[in-house]
Amino acid sequence: MPRILSNFRKISFSFEFFPPKTEAMEETLWRSIERLAPLAPDFVSVTYGAGGSTRQRTHHTIERILNETILAPAAHLTCVGAARAEVDEVISAYREMGVRRIVALRGDPPAGAGTRYEAHPQGYGGSPELVAGIKLLGNFDVSVAAYPEKHPESGSIEADIEILKRKVDAGADEAITQFFFDNAVFERYVDRVRAVGIDIPIVPGLLPIHSFKQMVTFAEKAGASVPGWLAERFEKVGEDPDARHELAAELAAKQVQDLIAAGHDRIHIYTLNRAELTCAVFDALGLGPVAATAKPQSSIDLGVRRMPQLKPATPAAETPASVVTEAVTVTPFPMKRPDAKATITATAADRVLVLDGAMGTVIQTYRFDEAAFRGERFKDWEKDLRGNNDLLNLTQPDTIRAIHRAYFEAGADICETNTFSSTSIAQADYDMSDLAYELNLAGARLAREAADAVATPDKPRFVAGAVGPTNKTASMSPDVGDPGFRAVTFDDLKAAYREAITGLIDGGVDMLLFETITDTLNVKAGLFAAEEIFEERGIQLPIMISGTITDLSGRTLSGQTPTAMWHSVRHVAPITIGLNCALGAKEMRAHIAELSREADTFVCAYPNAGLPNPLGEYDETPESMASQLGEFARSGLVNIVGGCCGTTPAHIRAIADAVKGVKPRAVPVKEERLRLSGLEGFVAA
Repeated sequence: MPRILSNFRKISFSFEFFPPKTEAMEETLWRSIERLAPLAPDFVSVTYGAGGSTRQRTHHTIERILNETILAPAAHLTCVGAARAEVDEVISAYREMGVRRIVALRGDPPAGAGTRYEAHPQGYGGSPELVAGIKLLGNFDVSVAAYPEKHPESGSIEADIEILKRKVDAGADEAITQFFFDNAVFERYVDRVRAVGIDIPIVPGLLPIHSFKQMVTFAEKAGASVPGWLAERFEKVGEDPDARHELAAELAAKQVQDLIAAGHDRIHIYTLNRAELTCAVFDALGLGPVAATAKPQSSIDLGVRRMPQLKPATPAAETPASVVTEAVTVTPFPMKRPDAKATITATAADRVLVLDGAMGTVIQTYRFDEAAFRGERFKDWEKDLRGNNDLLNLTQPDTIRAIHRAYFEAGADICETNTFSSTSIAQADYDMSDLAYELNLAGARLAREAADAVATPDKPRFVAGAVGPTNKTASMSPDVGDPGFRAVTFDDLKAAYREAITGLIDGGVDMLLFETITDTLNVKAGLFAAEEIFEERGIQLPIMISGTITDLSGRTLSGQTPTAMWHSVRHVAPITIGLNCALGAKEMRAHIAELSREADTFVCAYPNAGLPNPLGEYDETPESMASQLGEFARSGLVNIVGGCCGTTPAHIRAIADAVKGVKPRAVPVKEERLRLSGLEGFVAA
């Protein structure tokens, strides 16, 4: 039995979101919810626009949280601009949905903050009356708003506190404050509130500063003061986004620590639908994800420098009043797919698996013009977009889905997402860096839909999230006159890969495929980003790695042999190592044979349809290519085969027929030795 520590205080957190207005904003919201879920908030609240202006979006978001996550939602509700019967209908709907907490607010007038408030003639008079109405219609926990520096429309702080007292008398269970940046302001407010007999919890509301300029605008509208020292701190760090992010996390974490030290046990965070800064704040506090098997635990216990993790959820009668200090497993995100590694491993050990073929080759057969690439959404984009094949995930999704399905129907077991260039670095050529997450999310979903449409219990189909090398290299200079120059840094690459991989995972891929590797340092940045995400989410997706031998020298562009490349990445225990692109099957065979001898994991080969002709086209027929890859399989060199540039569903059908019934390569068992890599591989004697 774990030791129970009874001297720890419990500290709980809640997060606030607003309902999205667009599909892209909805994806941002759900990405944030997924990232913040393992932090085990007491609840997550969703705001409600004046006069019910976001009613449907709020309801939709609340329903998704209830149905698709382990989180407890709190629904915001306002009464301004609505008849009582309409508001009561919303309250009843929340009750039937299973909502147990409502944040009751008067709300800003429909004309906007700063305009005169007038109660609806058939509506609730204000928030005190709304609280009473909620309590009459259901057994809800009701939170209300509190204003440490008074509501902008209140004549005085005393008048504002009087309204809070009326809300408490009507049945409010707790009050969440407007954001503030000086804890002394909050402490003075709490003293005043207690002096008039208000004894419900007063929960400090904190706003991590995503943008100082935007925050100042918010503060002016809300009547919240911005201390001079705060402006000075941000002025000192300048415009460096990383420095500002680090400072914002540091300041918010310090504010939380000081509030806890002063005896406050609940913290509410206004997330602005963005998770990165909130996660950084928790990291600064030493608070990692917590375990849960059903609904998340509602509090995190403090008392040591590194906060102890909670026990997995137990039946209510057995739940202890405090927590254990032993380590627990990080909670998987509530909407993640099952781990496909065991299924893939078992299948690949039984037969040679088939990867799909080229996406670009098939896209070219559609002869899309500039207008087709742009679609309606990007019709006025300032740059030419024809050739940005990944953009078709957004503008021609039916075509991309159909291509995936054609490959599956041709016999592919694994399909790559159409995301080879969907990093912010590669998309910069089109001024579309900001679309990187969305492109990966959409690409993964299209491939997922195609896979699920044809999968059967006897033949599962898998989706590999394609991660390309970007168009910049970390270990080589693009300027022959300045060999020390680098067009991109390791951190730049990591950040770009992290965004792309997040979109792929959120879209439902089974594994990640880092392909066409010409510079091993690039892929190391991608692998580092993937491992960070896996650790944060408590998941471990299989990783496929595929390098590219750029010419007959037998080396990658950065100069490594296949063995050296393998030694460079084997620490992440990829499920496959292999080669693709640049070479045809004939030219690739010797290098695949080298990897087959050296690698103690599955080997994957997907060459081009021969070498390009003078016109840049590929001439190797499906039958010729299938014959060569069939020989790879019969010689025991490979576990997975497919096609790269120039290949079509016809090539994949022929390849699938050629390897059908062939025993896959047996993965060798390698003795533990010191293995190093430079341009060559090295194994210590």
